[in-house]
Amino acid sequence: MKNLNLFPIPISVFNLKMSSDEKKYLNEIDYKTTNSDYLDAENSTDVFLLEKEELKELKEKIIECINKYKKIMLSCNLDIYITNSWANRLKQGKKHSLHMHQNSFISGVYYVESNINHPGIRFENPSKTFPLTWNREKFNLYNSESYVYPAETETLILFPSGLWHSVDVNYFFKDRISISFNTFVKGKLGHEGYLCDLNL
Repeated sequence: MKNLNLFPIPISVFNLKMSSDEKKYLNEIDYKTTNSDYLDAENSTDVFLLEKEELKELKEKIIECINKYKKIMLSCNLDIYITNSWANRLKQGKKHSLHMHQNSFISGVYYVESNINHPGIRFENPSKTFPLTWNREKFNLYNSESYVYPAETETLILFPSGLWHSVDVNYFFKDRISISFNTFVKGKLGHEGYLCDLNL
């Protein structure tokens, strides 16, 4: 049997070390409850967190990863820049409800403080190719409706912004801390003959 793995979703994982000064800075930022009726989580009051001088080195490392992602996964030559960025604090008993990131191209999450007991990020299968339910003898990348990738400290995950994702309830007593961000593009969008040119 020959399998054609058509239209896979480009999700990439990177290991990025953080300095002790960066971690100290992130431990001292302020949080507020945002969209509590829906997302059920706390976000930093600063929504341009990666613009801070204290996180300059971390931002540079993230941009390097974005550039690798766009080149290897997307074969894209557009400039991609971070628009907004914020920290998430998931306390015991809280969750991140299902959502996607609007007005963005590539999104990412970087784990500042996580534990093996913390819930991972759950990605939803966007294709829903099989509209039936049956008892799977074994779950795999073809028959699963969602996939959970563990939250690992100093790990960056990049994914398409339109991919729906969530985080299950944190039953662990320690807070789960992460940084999320969105991106956009600079340059000329379009393709010869498509009549859809757009200069950004």
